[in-house]
Amino acid sequence: MAKAKTTKSKKTDENEIGRFIDILIENQGRFNKALSAARKQNAKINEMVTEQIVLGQREALELTKKVATNPSAYSENSKAMLEAAAEAQTRSLDFAKELYGEQVKAAETLRESMQAAMENSREAAEAAMQLGRTWGANNPIADAFQKGMESLRS
Repeated sequence: MAKAKTTKSKKTDENEIGRFIDILIENQGRFNKALSAARKQNAKINEMVTEQIVLGQREALELTKKVATNPSAYSENSKAMLEAAAEAQTRSLDFAKELYGEQVKAAETLRESMQAAMENSREAAEAAMQLGRTWGANNPIADAFQKGMESLRS
């Protein structure tokens, strides 16, 4: 009889350990997915910033060339500078809107990831507590430890 109980408790321990590890594996997969999404979003934002820098440099060089090739055409040069400034402002506002949109998406993604992480942590903690209870109930060393602790309390 005692042997059957040991076999049953061993299977229970294995089931609890397996459940706990399965939850850890699942959580690790979710974490990797969240990291991958964040990495893609960061790459998109970096690409947007780089694109704006390159475009701004190109427009500045084109304006410089236009002014340098005909420095005495004050009226044309002033007009070109005002147009370039207006285009730069428009581009800056469009970029700010696009960046804000990406920030909103990033905040939502972070919120969802944190919420999932909290749920996953709760699930893992419950599995760990169940594993601890099962292990404590079926482990003779744990029973001896508990009795020793009770004797200290008295």
